[in-house]
Amino acid sequence: MKLGIVIYSSDSETVWNVFRPGNLSHDKGGQILVCGTCLKLRHTDGTELCPLSTMANLYKLINESDKIISI
Repeated sequence: MKLGIVIYSSDSETVWNVFRPGNLSHDKGGQILVCGTCLKLRHTDGTELCPLSTMANLYKLINESDKIISI
């Protein structure tokens, strides 16, 4: 299964909790796609795991994922 995770929260505990089922899915052979929103508003650069996203990136994540978690 391809699990898409869209992160918009800046609360670290909330974000960690969404990665817990993501890690379990990965351990069971699933593919995880991550998209961070509003990084520019927070003056934060993207990373390899969570790149600075555009609307095109969000569309691609939604289109390629079997399930989406948004937090």
